[in-house]
Amino acid sequence: MRYLFHPVFSLVLAMFISGSLSAETTSAISSYKAELEVLHGITVEPETVSIDVRSSGCTAESSFKWLVKQKLKKGVAKVAVIRIVPDLCKAFEHNVTLTFKRNEIGLNKVDTFSIRNEFRGFPRF
Repeated sequence: MRYLFHPVFSLVLAMFISGSLSAETTSAISSYKAELEVLHGITVEPETVSIDVRSSGCTAESSFKWLVKQKLKKGVAKVAVIRIVPDLCKAFEHNVTLTFKRNEIGLNKVDTFSIRNEFRGFPRF
Protein backbone atom coordinates (compact mmCIF):
# COMPACT_ATOMS: atom_id res chain seq x y z
CA MET A 1 0.00 0.00 0.00
CA ARG A 2 1.32 3.45 -0.92
CA TYR A 3 1.11 6.29 1.54
CA LEU A 4 -0.14 9.65 0.40
CA PHE A 5 2.30 11.18 2.88
CA HIS A 6 5.34 9.55 4.39
CA PRO A 7 4.64 8.87 8.13
CA VAL A 8 7.59 11.02 9.25
CA PHE A 9 6.45 13.88 7.02
CA SER A 10 2.96 13.61 8.54
CA LEU A 11 4.44 13.86 12.04
CA VAL A 12 6.51 16.93 11.13
CA LEU A 13 3.47 18.51 9.47
CA ALA A 14 1.35 17.89 12.58
CA MET A 15 4.04 19.44 14.78
CA PHE A 16 4.25 22.46 12.46
CA ILE A 17 0.47 22.96 12.45
CA SER A 18 0.31 22.81 16.25
CA GLY A 19 2.77 25.67 16.65
CA SER A 20 1.37 26.73 20.01
CA LEU A 21 2.25 23.34 21.48
CA SER A 22 5.81 23.50 20.22
CA ALA A 23 6.13 27.09 21.48
CA GLU A 24 5.00 25.96 24.95
CA THR A 25 7.40 23.05 24.85
CA THR A 26 10.28 25.26 23.71
CA SER A 27 9.46 27.76 26.45
CA ALA A 28 9.35 25.04 29.12
CA ILE A 29 12.68 23.59 28.02
CA SER A 30 14.42 26.98 27.83
CA SER A 31 13.18 27.98 31.31
CA TYR A 32 14.06 24.59 32.85
CA LYS A 33 16.52 24.74 35.73
CA ALA A 34 18.84 21.73 35.87
CA GLU A 35 18.86 20.05 39.28
CA LEU A 36 19.96 16.92 41.07
CA GLU A 37 17.76 14.01 40.05
CA VAL A 38 16.07 11.88 42.70
CA LEU A 39 17.33 8.33 42.17
CA HIS A 40 15.27 5.23 42.92
CA GLY A 41 18.12 2.78 42.52
CA ILE A 42 21.64 2.31 41.21
CA THR A 43 23.55 -0.68 39.87
CA VAL A 44 27.31 -0.53 39.48
CA GLU A 45 29.04 -2.96 37.13
CA PRO A 46 32.68 -3.07 35.99
CA GLU A 47 31.84 -1.37 32.65
CA THR A 48 28.51 0.36 33.33
CA VAL A 49 26.43 2.26 35.88
CA SER A 50 22.62 2.03 35.76
CA ILE A 51 20.24 4.39 37.53
CA ASP A 52 16.51 4.10 38.15
CA VAL A 53 14.62 7.39 37.68
CA ARG A 54 11.03 8.56 37.13
CA SER A 55 9.79 9.17 33.59
CA SER A 56 6.62 10.36 31.91
CA GLY A 57 7.72 8.81 28.63
CA CYS A 58 10.49 11.09 27.37
CA THR A 59 13.46 10.37 29.63
CA ALA A 60 16.64 9.11 27.99
CA GLU A 61 20.34 8.86 28.80
CA SER A 62 20.83 12.19 27.02
CA SER A 63 18.51 13.82 29.62
CA PHE A 64 21.29 13.61 32.21
CA LYS A 65 24.75 14.96 32.87
CA TRP A 66 27.15 13.30 35.28
CA LEU A 67 29.39 15.59 37.31
CA VAL A 68 32.43 13.71 38.61
CA LYS A 69 34.92 15.29 40.99
CA GLN A 70 38.01 13.16 41.41
CA LYS A 71 39.45 13.05 44.93
CA LEU A 72 42.92 11.64 44.41
CA LYS A 73 44.01 11.82 48.07
CA LYS A 74 41.33 9.47 49.35
CA GLY A 75 40.74 7.61 46.08
CA VAL A 76 37.00 8.33 46.20
CA ALA A 77 35.18 10.38 43.55
CA LYS A 78 32.15 12.54 44.30
CA VAL A 79 29.38 12.16 41.73
CA ALA A 80 26.20 14.10 41.00
CA VAL A 81 23.58 13.10 38.42
CA ILE A 82 21.78 16.14 37.03
CA ARG A 83 18.72 16.17 34.79
CA ILE A 84 19.44 18.69 32.04
CA VAL A 85 16.39 17.95 29.83
CA PRO A 86 12.93 17.91 31.40
CA ASP A 87 10.51 15.06 30.71
CA LEU A 88 7.50 16.90 29.27
CA CYS A 89 5.60 13.86 28.03
CA LYS A 90 2.17 13.06 29.40
CA ALA A 91 2.40 9.28 29.81
CA PHE A 92 1.71 7.59 33.15
CA GLU A 93 4.72 8.27 35.36
CA HIS A 94 6.86 5.17 35.84
CA ASN A 95 10.38 4.12 36.74
CA VAL A 96 12.95 3.55 34.00
CA THR A 97 16.45 2.13 34.20
CA LEU A 98 19.08 4.01 32.23
CA THR A 99 22.52 2.48 31.65
CA PHE A 100 25.67 4.53 31.11
CA LYS A 101 29.13 3.36 30.11
CA ARG A 102 31.58 4.25 32.85
CA ASN A 103 34.20 5.57 30.43
CA GLU A 104 31.63 7.96 28.88
CA ILE A 105 30.62 9.54 32.20
CA GLY A 106 34.08 9.88 33.71
CA LEU A 107 34.06 6.87 36.04
CA ASN A 108 36.33 4.54 34.09
CA LYS A 109 39.30 4.92 36.45
CA VAL A 110 37.28 5.17 39.66
CA ASP A 111 36.72 2.17 41.90
CA THR A 112 34.86 3.98 44.67
CA PHE A 113 32.51 6.93 44.45
CA SER A 114 29.83 8.63 46.51
CA ILE A 115 26.58 9.98 45.06
CA ARG A 116 25.24 13.38 46.10
CA ASN A 117 21.73 12.64 44.81
CA GLU A 118 18.81 11.84 47.08
CA PHE A 119 17.57 8.23 47.02
CA ARG A 120 13.92 7.29 47.43
CA GLY A 121 12.30 3.88 47.37
CA PHE A 122 9.98 2.91 44.56
CA PRO A 123 6.55 4.48 44.98
CA ARG A 124 3.74 2.07 45.73
CA PHE A 125 0.60 2.33 43.62
